[in-house]
Amino acid sequence: MEPRASSCVPEKKTWIHFAATYDSKAKNEHLIVYVNGVQAGVSTRPGKITATENPVEIGRWGGGSFFVGIIDEAAIFNIVLGEEDLQTIMDQGLAKVLGGAPVSPVGMLASTWSKLKYE
Repeated sequence: MEPRASSCVPEKKTWIHFAATYDSKAKNEHLIVYVNGVQAGVSTRPGKITATENPVEIGRWGGGSFFVGIIDEAAIFNIVLGEEDLQTIMDQGLAKVLGGAPVSPVGMLASTWSKLKYE
């Protein structure tokens, strides 16, 4: 990746907002990474996205190493979000931007969170 902003591992107990976008229909087919709402890197990734039987994994790189930390408000969109969209999500929170109401996690299993829907 070609870093545009300072790229380093954050200090422990430091919150960051991380997002990546990819548009296979774009002329240059770039994967763009954003850290705290600012573009931090670009990488050319030619080729179309294809459906497979493999599960989607968040917090794991290529079936190998795992992210060490807490992941909150994970989302996958079927449109490419811009820097302004990502900054709004970072500032206001995903639930508020999408019009959802907060849900108390008390007494809920983590696996049921994926079945919750915003009204």
